[in-house]
Formats: sequence, C-alpha cells, structure tokens
Amino acid sequence: MSKRVILDQNGLKVSAPGQDADTALPYQLQFDSDFCAPGLVKRGTRYLSSADFRYKTITVPYGRSFAVPPMVLLGAYNTHIQGSNSWSGVNWVPGLAGAMFKSQVYKPSGSLYTTKAYGQVVITPRNDHLEFKTWAFEDGYEVKPVTIHYAVMSYTL
Repeated sequence: MSKRVILDQNGLKVSAPGQDADTALPYQLQFDSDFCAPGLVKRGTRYLSSADFRYKTITVPYGRSFAVPPMVLLGAYNTHIQGSNSWSGVNWVPGLAGAMFKSQVYKPSGSLYTTKAYGQVVITPRNDHLEFKTWAFEDGYEVKPVTIHYAVMSYTL
C-alpha cells in the first residue's frame, strides 16, 4: 500500500490514489503545500443593456466577505454590427477587474467614421461585491449592449 499523506517540517503533501507521496511527481499530487492556486468563489455573466449605460452603479454580491478584495477575471463582448449607416463593437476583451471596457458606435462621415455613441464600464472588486460603474456619450445613437463574463477567485476559500 502506498503512503498517500506526508506531514512534516516541509509541509503537507497528499498524493493521488495509487501514488506514493514520497516519490510522486508534482502532477501526481492532489495537494502540495509548496504551491497554492486560487479557488473559484463565484462565476457569472452580467448583461449590460443600452439603458444600463446611464451613469449607473450596478453591484453583484459574492455571497461572502473577504478581508481584501479578491482577484476577478473578466471578458466582455457585444454583438458586432456593421452596416452602411453605423458600426459598433467591443468584440472579446479579456482582463482583470479594475479594467475598463468600451462599447462604441461609429457613423460614416465622408471617408472617416465619427463616434456617435460611446459607453464605458469600469469594473472594481470590493470586499463583498463586484461593482460595475457605467457612463455614456450619445449623439443620436444608443450605446450597444455588452455581455461581461466574470470569475471571482480567492486564495482564502
């Protein structure tokens, strides 16, 4: 029978079933106190409609509180629309919380495009919630909706 758990002055190691913790390679360990990885606390999607870009603060609670704000991974996109009269896009933008995403609408002006609508969202992790702050500039056009995917990660589960 293999020794699966080692607890000594060097820390704790737990091997996968059938592996000896004394001789196991790193990928054969289920836990090694020499390394740490953040755990997933919450993940979700927040859809921001055109109306949400009206100088709003939107909060998404984590369901628990942290001593310091956790790390948040983000990605944002909107439906890329291109036509003869306007063009808009965020496409896919990955980032960390504290990031800013923009949704823009352009209109042809001669051989150039001019910005007709511009929305921005700043996403900030707080101790107990994720905060989305939005604002917009609109010149006869609406800011296009944006979908934001988020994953809240913590080393202190």
